[in-house]
Amino acid sequence: MAGAVSALFLLDIKGRVLVWRDYRGDVSALQAERFFTKLLDKEGDAEVHSPVVYDDAGVTYMFIQHNNVFLLTAARQNCNAASILLFLHRVVDVFKHYFEELEEESLRDNFVVVYELLDEMMDFGYPQYTEAKILSEFIKTDAYRMEVSQRPPMAVTNAVSWRSEGIRYKKNEVFLDVVESVNILVNSNGQIVRSDVVGALKMRTYLSGMPECKLGLNDRVLLEAQGRATKGKAIDLDDIKFHQCVRLARFENDRTISFIPPDGAFDLMTYRLSTQVKPLIWVEAQIEKHSRSRIELMVKARSQFKERSTATNVEIEVPVPSDATNPNIRTSMGSAAYAPERDAMVWKVKSFPGGKEYMCRAEFSLPSITAEEGAPEKKAPIRVKFEIPYFTVSGIQVRYLKIIEKSGYQALPWLQWWMESVAALEGDAEMLQDDFGSRPSSWSPWSAYQISKRADEMRSLARSLKSKGDFETVVSQACSSLLMEMPSSECVGREPMLEELYALVQDDSVSIVGIHGMAGVGKSTLLRAFHNGMVSRMAHLDIIICAEMPDDDGCDYEEELQISVINQLRLQLQKATKKDRAAALFSTLSKKKFLLVIDNLWVPINLGAMGIPCSSSALRRSNSKIVLATRNEEVCDRMDVRKKMRVGCLPWESSWALFQGKAAGAELVRSSSEMRAYAEELARNCGGLPFALVTVARAMASKRTVQEWKHATMALSTRPGSIAKTWVIDYCIGEEAIDGFSNPEEAVHPVVRLLIAWMVSACGRETSRWLVRPGAGLTDAPDSEGWKRARRMSLMDNQISVLPSAPSCPDLLTLLLCENRKLAKIPDTFFQSMPRLRVLDLSNTAIERLPVGIRALPDLQHLDVSHTNLVALPQEVGTLGELRFLQLSWTPRLRDIPSGVISSLLKLRALHMYSSYADWEDLDELESLWQLRSLDLTLQTVEALKRLATSAQLGASTRRLHMSRYQGLRGIRLPAGALWAKMNALHWLRISNCANLEDLSISVDGRSRRASLPSLQELVLHRLPKVKIVWRGDLPFL
Repeated sequence: MAGAVSALFLLDIKGRVLVWRDYRGDVSALQAERFFTKLLDKEGDAEVHSPVVYDDAGVTYMFIQHNNVFLLTAARQNCNAASILLFLHRVVDVFKHYFEELEEESLRDNFVVVYELLDEMMDFGYPQYTEAKILSEFIKTDAYRMEVSQRPPMAVTNAVSWRSEGIRYKKNEVFLDVVESVNILVNSNGQIVRSDVVGALKMRTYLSGMPECKLGLNDRVLLEAQGRATKGKAIDLDDIKFHQCVRLARFENDRTISFIPPDGAFDLMTYRLSTQVKPLIWVEAQIEKHSRSRIELMVKARSQFKERSTATNVEIEVPVPSDATNPNIRTSMGSAAYAPERDAMVWKVKSFPGGKEYMCRAEFSLPSITAEEGAPEKKAPIRVKFEIPYFTVSGIQVRYLKIIEKSGYQALPWLQWWMESVAALEGDAEMLQDDFGSRPSSWSPWSAYQISKRADEMRSLARSLKSKGDFETVVSQACSSLLMEMPSSECVGREPMLEELYALVQDDSVSIVGIHGMAGVGKSTLLRAFHNGMVSRMAHLDIIICAEMPDDDGCDYEEELQISVINQLRLQLQKATKKDRAAALFSTLSKKKFLLVIDNLWVPINLGAMGIPCSSSALRRSNSKIVLATRNEEVCDRMDVRKKMRVGCLPWESSWALFQGKAAGAELVRSSSEMRAYAEELARNCGGLPFALVTVARAMASKRTVQEWKHATMALSTRPGSIAKTWVIDYCIGEEAIDGFSNPEEAVHPVVRLLIAWMVSACGRETSRWLVRPGAGLTDAPDSEGWKRARRMSLMDNQISVLPSAPSCPDLLTLLLCENRKLAKIPDTFFQSMPRLRVLDLSNTAIERLPVGIRALPDLQHLDVSHTNLVALPQEVGTLGELRFLQLSWTPRLRDIPSGVISSLLKLRALHMYSSYADWEDLDELESLWQLRSLDLTLQTVEALKRLATSAQLGASTRRLHMSRYQGLRGIRLPAGALWAKMNALHWLRISNCANLEDLSISVDGRSRRASLPSLQELVLHRLPKVKIVWRGDLPFL
């Protein structure tokens, strides 16, 4: 041979690497991937049958196929092809001599022998021994095996080169991590060409003496040898490499990983799995060439793993033309930049939760002069890199890790190790039960013996763990019985729900119950009544724990809950770490019959990480239950709640009973029919919401005259439009009184409008934290002390013309300055001391510009500048990253919106620009708002209208549309025209000032009504001098 072979690969029929032997170190494992890709591309070509496939970047590939195995060589030197082919056929002969037949299964069952043979048959890329008889003299399949005792003699342990003698620790610890790297190749059709998983078991050991360790994995070969069922429980380890401390003889004999570990960190085992894995982050890219000088990319990335996991440091590299310039990139999450040295756009997302989808849009300029079309352009691949903590794709499981204590070696009680050992034993026990339950009818005595042996080992391990599970040094005293009632108000109208809740917690098939419902519906009252009822109904419980989560969104909810549970259990763990606290909790609660009640849960939390037994099997064994309450039903779903209860509003009878019970003047109300009528109207306006009923009833408790009740009732109805329809919705969103935004007006419960209206009436002035002066005729703003104390401020409908330059408002959440029609200017420094402001209403004022200081409001979620003289939107509005609601309607003088301002508001859910800015050249800025759910728009060009009609996202979000000053529009069909096919949410349509509009056809039948504009409620036609209207049929939806 003129040259040497660099590497030899054995591939399966799908191109996955079974065996890779690198002889010279000048090629990588990716060469097999490139070879197989080329092989697929040439499928059907006569040249594909040639042993020498092709040259790629100086690498020559030669292969043969035998059964379902490809034998491939990669060489960088000039090799003799005939010699290499002869060598590959000799390899086939040798493997057939050893394994009877060369196929994928025989290779998987004899990895050790395969590597030994390849090392002897080729050295540094040159063929050596290729005769099977010669190789049989020194490579035998029946290897000599050393009898390994359960504990090696001291003579052996003293000779361990990787561990020194005399190692001592006060606290003996072992840490074990499974780290995996997934490489997936997907072709342009979305089909997976190959997928490999490369993993490692990384250990850190801090153990005294010479400890012997034993590790068990869910290895399919081992489990099948033991006669155990393996469906969904085991994996095939294709390629394994152990640390030198592992006894290979023991592994080859019974697949047990036995070792004396080095001190410190090391890789116990590395492995390679060729399993079919779906892409965890799926990326699609669409390329549109609008002209020879401009190209547009739209990239969608979707996570295809469970919501409980989160990918970090996501990096998506999308190729772009090498001559691209002037990038304009927008993303819905993360950041993206153009990397010209790589001819790619790199999109980085720091955190990518499961079940989410994000988008990135980019525009590039191309040279106006291009080469003539020649060979088809090669498509470079899209590369995706990311990390997912606490997540494996291979399914590998560490079934157990045993540390055999030697004479003189006394392991200290380690809380984390004890907890993890118990969890591992629990999983192993469940696997044993599955194997026993799925046993065949014709069961051999040997299989029965194996099951019995495993059960006996688990019992011994359980006894050992139980003896070590009494943490006397951590727990000051055992919790005997903590069953105490807690203060609770009367739970009116919830008796049937209470009985259902009692029944659920006594049901053995239910472990966790989730209660969900909107704010103020009475979830906390229901839980307190349930807690007290459980004290009397189920006295056999050892512990009832009630924890209420704080409202502060900046706190660590898991730590807050853990500390609350620890305090109620009277555990002395003030100086312990979070992991040690979790271990102590797990030890204590595993021995108790407990009921854990969690109220006001805002986000999903990991109960297991806090030390609370939460698996169904653990809760069933201890006859324990968990009940949690949340506003968001999604929290229940993400915490594996199997039984959910929705708490709704009260019926009228219960509402009226609750209202009378809380109103001190109930007897007076019953004695006067007129007063009773006003009281019933107030109660009905509460919509059955207990919080509203109690609040209003207590506010009216001191009212003794009919005039007072009449005044309060009228105060709730004098401002139905300005309060209930606009500001209340903003208030709810800004202060998170409602969670969703699919339809904001429907999401707001009537009680919110009631209580906000109550705030602007006399009843709202009872607290110093609410500065309320609506319609008070004020000409000057409040003094500095009033601003400083206020949490919510309403100065609406006054005559204020001048605002203070920089009031100090550290706690201000809501500020209403609307309907101050003399207010024409806001100082640039006005907002600099309002860091928490979320709701700002400047509507119906005379302001023409927003101050640049508005950028000092990082938490602003609602901004209303409707019905103003606004002429321009400042660039600083684009910095309001938390903005959800932007109201710009009825601002006809608005002419200037800088490019990029609207598209920067990626969290915007509602954009209202009815009778406002209309100079839209295109709607690209709006289409970048992926979370938009409500859109009011004014358009004045046919092109913009067509763009709106063809956009599924914008069309579905449009609720109000104003078509004004169209020059080229001559005919419109309503509602069956193609322009309206996607506007299912359109409520209001106004067509005005269209001088050239001549034909307007309005007709509807059953079919067209279903097809277009099903939600249309109002149609306004104004100043259409040439129009001829043809109206057929009635329009019941108007």
